[in-house]
Amino acid sequence: MPSLHSDRLLPVDPGVRALARRRHEMVRDLPIPSPHRLYRDETFEAAAEPVSVNPRKVFEL
Repeated sequence: MPSLHSDRLLPVDPGVRALARRRHEMVRDLPIPSPHRLYRDETFEAAAEPVSVNPRKVFEL
């Protein structure tokens, strides 16, 4: 099976392609941030716990 060309997702214009290659070299080893956390965040878990509130106190001024 032939290997895929490394430039297959880069722009066709040569000047823009060169810029995209340089940009990719700068960031390719960085982790990909994700809103779906794959680790336990105790601060988030504590904030997500339900809070017990006295309904009579909610409307007191």
